[in-house]
Amino acid sequence: MVEEVAYHKRKFGIKEFAFYDDVFTLDKRRAYAIADEIIKRGLKIHWTCETRVNLVEKELLRHMKRAGCYSIAYGIESASPEILNILNKDITLEQVEEAVGIAQEVGLQTIGYFMLGSPGETPETIDKTIQFARKLKLDSAQFAITTPFPGTKLYDLYLKDKGGDISWENFSYEGTSSKIAPVFETNGLSRIDLQYWRGRAYKDFYLCPSYIWQRMRQVTSIG
Repeated sequence: MVEEVAYHKRKFGIKEFAFYDDVFTLDKRRAYAIADEIIKRGLKIHWTCETRVNLVEKELLRHMKRAGCYSIAYGIESASPEILNILNKDITLEQVEEAVGIAQEVGLQTIGYFMLGSPGETPETIDKTIQFARKLKLDSAQFAITTPFPGTKLYDLYLKDKGGDISWENFSYEGTSSKIAPVFETNGLSRIDLQYWRGRAYKDFYLCPSYIWQRMRQVTSIG
């Protein structure tokens, strides 16, 4: 993997990489080894990765930063423990806060991924998730409408008591002119509701005065 990175830097002059491994730190020894090799080769690259909040530790993140990592993304999904259980995330909100905190402490930018419209979702749980995202002081947040794919337990859970399958066309947005629309409704939220809350989440997070001030301070410190 590091050899491939070195090749692209040498041949094309690429200095920034995104490691699209959903759980980069699943094997901590591997993560350490990758960072070690990047440092050993003196590659001087910048890179980002994604992982789970229960699979990080401060020393590992510090070592990754030495190797050029500058940003880490966590799949947080929801601030509702009940919804996290339904999604089988096997994480706690305390673990989320700790993982985000140690990443920020070692100097990494933090990104949070959130899902809106999961089974059991209500306006109250969505608002709780938005407020939690703001509390974390993330550098960036992404809010997606939950889209279960056929063959998954989550898909079967959505179809329960609804009957019939969903057309594959409903899952096709990439490379098309189709607007992002919820594939499923929940018992408490219509498709229109979900679209509203997705927009609301982005507005509440990015237009929050404390977030704007946080970003302004970062820009000023860089300058």
